[in-house]
Amino acid sequence: MTHRERFYATIERRPVDRPASWLGLPAPAAHSGLFSYFGVNSVDALRTRLDDDMGDNVQVAATGLADGDFVFASATVAGTTADRGYIYKWELGDDDEWDSMTSDDELGTAGDNVTGLLYFNGILYAVNTDNGTDSQSFRTTNPTSSTSYWRNRASADETFAATPSALRASSDGESTTKLWALDTTGSQLMSYADTLVTAVPTLKGPADGHLIEINAITGQGHTIPFTWLSPTDYANEFDFLIATDADFDEPVVDSEAVESSGNGWDEGDTVSQMAGPSGAAPFLVDWMPGQTYYWKVRVDSDNADDRNTRSGYSEVRTFTIANEPQPQAPVIIQPAPPAPQITLPQPKVEITVPPPTEVKIPPAPPPPAAPAPITPAYIWATIIIGAVLIIALIILIVRTRRVS
Repeated sequence: MTHRERFYATIERRPVDRPASWLGLPAPAAHSGLFSYFGVNSVDALRTRLDDDMGDNVQVAATGLADGDFVFASATVAGTTADRGYIYKWELGDDDEWDSMTSDDELGTAGDNVTGLLYFNGILYAVNTDNGTDSQSFRTTNPTSSTSYWRNRASADETFAATPSALRASSDGESTTKLWALDTTGSQLMSYADTLVTAVPTLKGPADGHLIEINAITGQGHTIPFTWLSPTDYANEFDFLIATDADFDEPVVDSEAVESSGNGWDEGDTVSQMAGPSGAAPFLVDWMPGQTYYWKVRVDSDNADDRNTRSGYSEVRTFTIANEPQPQAPVIIQPAPPAPQITLPQPKVEITVPPPTEVKIPPAPPPPAAPAPITPAYIWATIIIGAVLIIALIILIVRTRRVS
């Protein structure tokens, strides 16, 4: 079966040789919208309109086929502005018409056609080929958002115009998506490694679930330094989002640009941005006490060297602002109660005095006899000297008489 036969068979609910998800064709709930968009009221009329106006250049892809999934389609429709290719999307179970995903000249100029459309790992890829010898590859990392942003990569001198679709993809299961396209001019198979599709910024701080204390002086949550690592050498701007819900439907910092003041960041460089009560606009945020916030970032660079770069989003982290401290209850000091009056009975004290004890004191012994007086030594010396002198005198007298 050709891609067109599968398209018709799916709408008519007939068996196909490949799963419908191979083409990402719309679920039955979308049929009325298809009819309305092409101005028909039956499958036969739709077949005629497609055959007459679209030729072979119909490209389709889808995120899935359940309600809430998206179908993407592209065709070069005769009668549109300059017959150029456009891409549309349809949300199953919700939309009642196709929504355009591209504007004039966004995927090329007059005469260009979308020859390949592929949804892979959350990214919508497209190949646009002019009627000459050049092609470009495009991708959007937010194909299901209300506004899709496209980044392109030129490929000169190759024409990717193979049918039924010029584009396929594979993955190494880690960080690279490889696009494959057949160059119908040079008859060779070409590939392009999209290394940034899963190489997202790595968040550093604050840590997931971090509690931000209340500033005791201002009564507000502190201003927070947010940091992350650049995943590429071609980053000069990042989208920075902070919201009060995990779906980022209630943003407080809404995809604001964190721009480089120099030549951008290289892979592994740390990027920093302050946000909070003292942050600079648009990062001036009055945190709500007790509120949990969600944040994420992505590369969104538009470089002069034609390396337009938009990565996927980083992981989502949360932080919570602490509750305001509870006011202290007033302390009321009650007056002291009056002192109790205590009456003590007069104690009765009885003292018993024992009878006096008779004490007999014996008479004192007689004093000892006084010792005999002691003659002083000098008196004895005088007596001896005197005796010696008398003896000497007597001797002298005796001798004197003998002489006479």
